[in-house]
Amino acid sequence: MSGLGDELADAVSGADALAHLHELQRIADAHDGNRASGTAGYAASVAYATEVLAAAGYRVTTQDVPYTRFVVISESTRLTEAGWSPQTLLMDDSPPLPDTVARMVVLDGIEQLLEARVDLRGAVVLLARIPGGYARQVIAASEAGAVAVLFYTDTPCPANIYRLHWFGADPPPVPVASISQDDAARLAALAADTPSVEVRLDWRGRNQGGINQNVFADASTGGNGRAGARGDAGVVVGAHLDSVPEAPGINDNGSGVAAVLQTAIRLASARGSITNRVRFALWAAEELVNVGSTYYVSQLAEAERETIVLYLNAEMIGSPNYVPYVMRGTGTVTVPFDTYFQARQIGYEYVDVTAIGSDHHPFRDAGIPVGGLHCGSVGIKTPAEQERYRGTAGQLYDPGYHQAADSVHNISPVALDLTTRALAYAVGWAAEGARLT
Repeated sequence: MSGLGDELADAVSGADALAHLHELQRIADAHDGNRASGTAGYAASVAYATEVLAAAGYRVTTQDVPYTRFVVISESTRLTEAGWSPQTLLMDDSPPLPDTVARMVVLDGIEQLLEARVDLRGAVVLLARIPGGYARQVIAASEAGAVAVLFYTDTPCPANIYRLHWFGADPPPVPVASISQDDAARLAALAADTPSVEVRLDWRGRNQGGINQNVFADASTGGNGRAGARGDAGVVVGAHLDSVPEAPGINDNGSGVAAVLQTAIRLASARGSITNRVRFALWAAEELVNVGSTYYVSQLAEAERETIVLYLNAEMIGSPNYVPYVMRGTGTVTVPFDTYFQARQIGYEYVDVTAIGSDHHPFRDAGIPVGGLHCGSVGIKTPAEQERYRGTAGQLYDPGYHQAADSVHNISPVALDLTTRALAYAVGWAAEGARLT
């Protein structure tokens, strides 16, 4: 057990963390419903976090982070005969397709693409995306002569629609967009009843550069007046501050931000001694694929990088249909979370570190040990998990993931309290200089 860890875990609470989430919700409500990179909502989020940390006695610093985001000009999809326009989200980096009329072909799966069972020349292809493998589908459709691909996600929340990201070095070979499963079913029904369904597409966007800020507060000999850490060893504790443009981002990832802020506040006045320096970090542009954390790690001198003994990450830790997950795998540290949960006889599960896309990856890639918490996103809760953690089997861990519904009403107070305390314990454990293994 850790004296400082126990002190911090007892000092923080989900209720205090929830107060930060209400402020982040207020910011989103005042800025077009989101806190995305490059927006006034993100700037206001930086200002709020800075104010909170400064009030706790920290000297707060920021780091300018260059980013590139895809700005949508038009993502219109209209059925020419039915006079219906389903909501469409254009994929990042999608090439333009201005004012084009094409026939629509509905496919059952990728096998039809690969086996060339259907003539796709000049067509818009509608099919369910393969999670983590949709690039293969896009390439196959392009090679078969399709002019565009329209994906839906097979999900227990069929009204949800997810903007996809293209991970290739080059843009996708044809334009790509998403619709909801409900709208896909309506399109498929029209196609089944009509010899030829035509759609008019106006899909256009462009890349736009800008500067956002990472936010830092350090617990050491300076700013907050605490007894100073000894030596050069450092611990970084982080969560991403941005949302996607489609959501307020209260679970993703205001929940992690709230836990980091509340832990920082309590550490500033804690009685226990710090051996390792602690840096609290709120990352810019994670939703653009870990831009802020990647930039931070890339700018570290080798000597600075070698002083970081551990990175702790909080990602979506208040999911409404939650399971408490601890990251495990090569390059990870689970000791503080194992100790905290087991000592209190709280159930938890492991999740492979590679299964969660978040800001721990740049640190792990640099050879820095990482640890972290997660409560689930678009995975589906199992009956065994329902029995152990309640909630609803067969439903998403977070039905509001990347949706406008990711609001303060999308938070489990139980999960938020549990994970905020566990993160605080891990921070105290690491700050005391505990062994990583």
